[in-house]
Amino acid sequence: MSKRYEERRKYRIGDFEYLLDDDDRTAWIYEGNSGGAKVYTMPDKVEIDGVIYTITSVEIGAYQTPLDINLEEVIFPDCYEYFDEYTFCNSPIKKVYLGKGFQYYMYWTLKSAADDVIVEIDPDNPYLKMSDDGHMVLTKDGKELIYLIHDLDEVVVPEGVESIVGCAISCKDKLRRITLPSSLKKIAGDGIIQIRLLERLVVPEGVTDIGLQAFCGDWSLKLLDLPSTVREVQYEFIMEDMCLEKIILRSPDVVRVDIYGDYWNERIPLETCHLVVPRQLIPSYRSHPYWGWFKHIDILND
Repeated sequence: MSKRYEERRKYRIGDFEYLLDDDDRTAWIYEGNSGGAKVYTMPDKVEIDGVIYTITSVEIGAYQTPLDINLEEVIFPDCYEYFDEYTFCNSPIKKVYLGKGFQYYMYWTLKSAADDVIVEIDPDNPYLKMSDDGHMVLTKDGKELIYLIHDLDEVVVPEGVESIVGCAISCKDKLRRITLPSSLKKIAGDGIIQIRLLERLVVPEGVTDIGLQAFCGDWSLKLLDLPSTVREVQYEFIMEDMCLEKIILRSPDVVRVDIYGDYWNERIPLETCHLVVPRQLIPSYRSHPYWGWFKHIDILND
């Protein structure tokens, strides 16, 4: 089994430093450079003391030298599984090609890339694929939205997506409208966060799982409409959303909340935001240890 970061040994050859696993003969690039190239194919192997190691990963910020400032296109061979956040943070990346072995794509992997960066994934990759519009990384089966790459005015998450993973839709400055699919079941913790201009979000029927801080820091959000299938939320799911004017809870039962930590009630607009719930549940919401903090609890008229 491949060793973890702390179990690998470091080895330097010239401008490159590697983290080596001597058991399975794999290497991660800890520090490297593109040699000033505009189009750069990542190395797939390194020979050390007569032993050939297959390179499978690039660590955080590995390519940050003056030689990388002109790098525009990066090609990852099939042996690569992953590259970390800020790997090319000084490079104006415009195009990335991911080979068949690439398994993981995460938040801020291409944080410094051009706004219109093109990401291509080998069609035979069994783990990942691009959405048809070229804006989103999805799992191969199309059931998980892993990351929205581009900052757009409007995003339509494809039908078939069942889960929005953590930080999948995050830190977008232009995004004003998000349409979620009827297939959706889960929005993970930090799933839709720090979307500066988003004012309205309707979560479709069928969603049952809303994670911790799922909508944290959506500063312009005024309306959040949760379906009848949402029966429980984490208490910080709307933390720092201080423009909220209305939260609609359509569940036929009082929505349960995990309550822990201090000062949570100082990061929600309890004085001005209206909680809208089914008529028969008004007394229960008013006496609830979490929802009862809202000054305005109104009747849902559907």
